[in-house]
Amino acid sequence: MSTKNQEKRLLSQDLKEKNWIGEVVENDDPEIEFRCKIKVFGLFDDLETDSIPWAFPANQGIFASEAGGAGSGSVPKIGTLLKVTFENGDIYSPMYHAIQNINPALKEEIRDDYLGSHVIAYDEDADLKILYQPDTGIKIHLRDSHVTINPDESITIEHRDSLSIIELVGDTVNVVTQNRIEMTADTDIIATAPQATINGTQRTTLGPLGNFGAVGSEPLWAFLKSLAAVVDAKWPPTPGINAAAAAAGEVASTSLNNKVSVP
Repeated sequence: MSTKNQEKRLLSQDLKEKNWIGEVVENDDPEIEFRCKIKVFGLFDDLETDSIPWAFPANQGIFASEAGGAGSGSVPKIGTLLKVTFENGDIYSPMYHAIQNINPALKEEIRDDYLGSHVIAYDEDADLKILYQPDTGIKIHLRDSHVTINPDESITIEHRDSLSIIELVGDTVNVVTQNRIEMTADTDIIATAPQATINGTQRTTLGPLGNFGAVGSEPLWAFLKSLAAVVDAKWPPTPGINAAAAAAGEVASTSLNNKVSVP
C-alpha cells in the first residue's frame, strides 16, 4: 500500500473513545520527553518506524516552567506492550498508558511485607529497585550495592558483598571496609573531639614521611633526669645544672594532649 493510501486509510479511522494495543519499536526520543514510537496493532502494522508518530505518556509526570521544574518519568523499553489512545481522535497525537503487569520477582520480594508497601522503581534488567516496606524501611538497590533507611531510622550503605559498609546509628557512625579508607582534601582535614584515638594494630604513621619510631616521652625523660642527676653528683662545679636542663627539656618536648602507645 502506498504511503498516500496508508495516510488516507488512517485518517478515515474513527479513533475517538477507542483503546488500542501496540508494541514499542523506538524509544530514543530526540526531545528527551519520554516519548516513544508504538506499532499500534491493527492501525500502524504497515507503517515503517520513521512514519510512526511519537506518542506522549498519558500521565505526564514532568512539570516545568522558565524558572525550572520537577517531576518523574520512565522510558518504555523496546518490545513493551502499551495501551494507546488518540487525543481528540487525532492520528498524529497518540498517548500511551501502561498495561499493568506486575513482575513476578517483585511480587515475591514484597509478599511477606505487602501491606503498606510502595514500589517507586523496579527494573529487573537493570538490577534496580527502589521500594518502601513497613518492616524493612526504604531500600535502594543498584546491582550489588544498596542503601537502606531502616524503620528505626538508622541508615546503612553497603557495597558489593559487604566489602564496605557505612552505618549511621543514632549518635554513632560506623565505617567498615575490608581494604582501605582514604580521605583527601586540597586544604585541611579537621577532626575535632575531646579524645581522638588512632589504633594501628601493626603500625601508625604520622606526618608526610613517618620514618621515625614514636617515643614514649615520659619513661625516656625519667631516664634522662636520673642520668642528669648522676652527672651532677659526679661534677660538683655545677651542681644541679644538668638536672635542671633535663627538666626544661621534658616540659618543652612532652605533649599533655597527644599520647601514643609504645609496645
